[in-house]
Amino acid sequence: MKSTRRKFICGAAAVAAAAAVGENRKGVRLRIAVMSDNQLRPERDNWGWHTLDRALEMLRPMGVDVVLNAGDISDFDDIPTIGRYLDDCRAKLGGAEHFAVPGNHDIWLRKGSGRTHDQVIDEFYSVFGQGKGHVTRRTIGGYDFVAVASRENIGKGEYYAAEAEKLAKTLGECVRRDPSKPVFVLTHYQPAGTVLGSSDAYGVHLRNVLDMFPQVVSLSGHTHCPLRNELMIWQKEFTAINTSTLHYGCYPGRRVNTVGGILPLARESVGFMVIDVFDGRIEVRRYNADDGKELTAPDERWSFDIPYRPACPRYPATRHGVAPQFAAGARMLSRYDYGFIHFLFDPAGGKDGVEGYRLEIAEMLSGGKAAKPKSYMYVSDFYRLERFRGGRVNLRAPAFSLEPGKSYNISVRPRNWFGDEGEPLKLTMKVSEGYRFRNVNEMYPQE
Repeated sequence: MKSTRRKFICGAAAVAAAAAVGENRKGVRLRIAVMSDNQLRPERDNWGWHTLDRALEMLRPMGVDVVLNAGDISDFDDIPTIGRYLDDCRAKLGGAEHFAVPGNHDIWLRKGSGRTHDQVIDEFYSVFGQGKGHVTRRTIGGYDFVAVASRENIGKGEYYAAEAEKLAKTLGECVRRDPSKPVFVLTHYQPAGTVLGSSDAYGVHLRNVLDMFPQVVSLSGHTHCPLRNELMIWQKEFTAINTSTLHYGCYPGRRVNTVGGILPLARESVGFMVIDVFDGRIEVRRYNADDGKELTAPDERWSFDIPYRPACPRYPATRHGVAPQFAAGARMLSRYDYGFIHFLFDPAGGKDGVEGYRLEIAEMLSGGKAAKPKSYMYVSDFYRLERFRGGRVNLRAPAFSLEPGKSYNISVRPRNWFGDEGEPLKLTMKVSEGYRFRNVNEMYPQE
């Protein structure tokens, strides 16, 4: 009974907070909700439907004008489920317009379907009334929205010359219509070398086109990276923002404590955005759908001037901040536990976040010298629900990183969003002669 009451109170507080946002539309020309990577299954008793419902309940009182989805609405080529998604959105959000782009999950072809990727893309767009072809455009509330579907579906995120040529022509038309207004470009994959989780190797054609149009606000999905990370927004030739996921969080770089890129307790990382367009500026708010809270304080919302001037980016491609630090007197402790060794310490803090920790292990050699340290990266708990963040950090030493009978210098440094590292905690230890390591990389906690 206590759990039910807590859920009710939490939900009521979220709706009340959202209602306050809805009432505060002073100066807002267009309010846009952005979500992605729902990966909905046909059955309703599914986490993706739960988080979608939570997000829609939060959005309902906000009075959104447009709902965008950056793809992977379904888990596997499922047009009926995509239709049910749209039905739910319309039932909860009244007269809002809806615009979407297919992701790789949406166009994974079922064996024996006899369809092509182009046919599936057309079927997807038909659900939203967006016409046919890989590039579609709609003008809503005086602002242009362009969706660009990728031809391939294996997760590499390339856009080919044909799509790029059509996109360049379409963007040219949008800019000629009104060069002072932003143009929102919706893709599943990121333009190359932009936001967190993007790659320099894929999305090159897309990036080359967008580089020509500073009016572009690129909105993408696919990465599942947590919205709280400040590298989810990028500005150089244009503005790019990644929209995270409403199903489970991932992280680039294969950190020691991720599983194939999936975060520990990944289903706490379920985010969406609300973008307010004003005369002269854009403001972006980020939310967690599970606990119904905005992820940042009001003064940490993303905000930038429009028309955007590439010479004056507020969120430049290369950024640095204040390195996080451990509290004075902080200690790191080692702990042996059933074939593993753990390193424990209280978390670091800093105004530019603690994105993760770098563990360095250096074997002590004869004569008091140390071998070149081996470096291991861990992601912190910054993406978790607020009530679960901030506990003692536990870094489990990776498999084969330590050996019985050997001595080591151990250090750990905290790292912020931008890669700036603080001062380390250190310890020296000798592993017991007879200790038997299990030397397996076990699964980290998942839900």
